[in-house]
Amino acid sequence: MKPCHAIVLFDAVGTLIEPIESIANIYHRLGVKHGSKLNRTVLKERITLARRNFFNVGESAQTRFADSESPAPLLAELESTDEIERELWKQLVFDVFEDLDSPDSLFSELWSYFEKPEHWRLFTDVEACWSELQMHGIEIGLASNFDSRLSSIVDQLVPISNADYLFCSSQVGFRKPSPLFFKQIRSAIECINPQSKEDLSIFMVGDDFQNDCVAPRLAGWEAVWLNRRMPIGSETNFGATKKREVTSLYEFTQWALAHLGYSR
Repeated sequence: MKPCHAIVLFDAVGTLIEPIESIANIYHRLGVKHGSKLNRTVLKERITLARRNFFNVGESAQTRFADSESPAPLLAELESTDEIERELWKQLVFDVFEDLDSPDSLFSELWSYFEKPEHWRLFTDVEACWSELQMHGIEIGLASNFDSRLSSIVDQLVPISNADYLFCSSQVGFRKPSPLFFKQIRSAIECINPQSKEDLSIFMVGDDFQNDCVAPRLAGWEAVWLNRRMPIGSETNFGATKKREVTSLYEFTQWALAHLGYSR
């Protein structure tokens, strides 16, 4: 049976949008401009490690929260504001470019670079997915670990510029995989739609298995993992629950319409 009110929220980077130029290339090109001697291969490795250290990328959400007897300190680590996000990215840049005495100017240029919509593009399957969902009256939006720069990026990219909802962690107050990220978003949606509170069903779709599949399910949402990179079945199932896994947003659209009871 079709739920009275279903909303589909998508992660941003890696799910809907990507930089036109690879992150490693951008860091290398601008790093050289500011005097860095690190080669692209070394930079790519250092960026991956720094993201893990500063943004907990790849950490198990289930281990972090579901199995924790004292989640409060863990929640505090995932607090998010524009100031916190900017400082974390600044620390990451300083950590990555170990050969520069003072990477302040490099960081400022990198921060501004990723704010400009012309440096981002939609994945090729986004437009068809969003058009089909919207044609069936399904509300859609973004729920992303990002800062307020996301608004200016999204505003210039059709069709996601027409999103019904836009949630970024710096405005929500917490980053994924914190359960408070999902709790705050649900509360915000319920305030907008108080009449559908009891029958509200929120779906999370994203390319990060931990942040976009495991974490929202721990928070009571439905979730679909967009597995763009690896063969189906490469990740273990989420507990005893068979995970929903798609390789493209075309495939997700077919699943969503069938699951919600719409005929194509």
